[in-house]
Amino acid sequence: MKGLIEAPMRLLKSIVDYIRGHRAYSTLVLLPCFLFAIYYGFISTDRYVSEASVLVQNGSASTAPSIALNVLGLGGGNALQDALLIQRFIESPAMLDYLESEVQLRAHYSSDASDWFSRMSPTASKEDFLAFYLDRVTTEINEESMTIELAVQGSSREYAQKVASAIVKRSEQFVNEVSQALAREQIDFAQRELESVYERLKKASADVIDIQDKRNMFSAEVENETLTRIIGSLQGDLARERTTLKALTTYLSESAAEVVATKTKIAALERQIAQERDKQVGGLEDKKINQQMLDFQEVKLNQQIAADIYQTGVRTLETARIDATRKVKFLVLISPPTMPDKSTEPESLYNVATIFIVLNLLYAIGGLIIATIRDHQE
Repeated sequence: MKGLIEAPMRLLKSIVDYIRGHRAYSTLVLLPCFLFAIYYGFISTDRYVSEASVLVQNGSASTAPSIALNVLGLGGGNALQDALLIQRFIESPAMLDYLESEVQLRAHYSSDASDWFSRMSPTASKEDFLAFYLDRVTTEINEESMTIELAVQGSSREYAQKVASAIVKRSEQFVNEVSQALAREQIDFAQRELESVYERLKKASADVIDIQDKRNMFSAEVENETLTRIIGSLQGDLARERTTLKALTTYLSESAAEVVATKTKIAALERQIAQERDKQVGGLEDKKINQQMLDFQEVKLNQQIAADIYQTGVRTLETARIDATRKVKFLVLISPPTMPDKSTEPESLYNVATIFIVLNLLYAIGGLIIATIRDHQE
């Protein structure tokens, strides 16, 4: 029995003797480590960690143009940008305000349920409140799967899960809001473009009607074809009359009545053919059928182009309206917020060991500096 008592006493005496012989080391290294060990072992409040995993997923691919897609980070199919956007939102003051209204986060962080060193001051500023929140709520992006890993610390397992659930819920609402705003932007953009193209189509159609009214024709192509057929028919009549004249002159004189009449017909046909040809390629500039046909083809082509663009705009608008009834993006809950079985924060052993190593390094560096100074003084 006496031996059992003497062994611890000898150990204690050895420790005391070591401390007396190494007062600087004991004061600067061992004492702080001892105090931290007491704090983490007997004073610090256990914190529970609820974890969740989410992923931003494409809903439907839209063909409607939108100037907001890249700006919002939700349009190019870039999963990393989507994940970064949600991560920034979770870490934003907007999320903090939402959690304060939903789960009274400030009251929890400043509650007496936490020890004095680990709780937040009830009068903390918004900036300090946000910094404290970011110390208790962490997010990481898995770059392989592009999932967002969420970890929330709380003084109780129930509250940690409650906060994590609230964060996931608000993040989902945020994605929906951005998606709806995106759909509205697509519709507005398509509507504006359609209105612009419609005005262009109206003007092109008015130009077609105007040229038809001014030239008193329905289609320059049709009128040109009609003139071509008339000229062809007249040329056929002219050829026949010339054949007849040639036959008559073989047995009649030039002054014969039949010969004179045939020549008169030939001259009349030649004048009529010349007049019809002049309608196509001669005469005043605004009366030439060829020029009229070119003018008509130009306004008709403009009308057709405007009509094609208008039809494309109609399809684009319909696509945008269909997309507006669906989510462009949505949040997939890969792993719901967990209910932790045991506390994992703070990591007492790890923290004390880290403090011990750091203090030893500082003590060694300080000793080297002091020794160097003494050498120079000597």
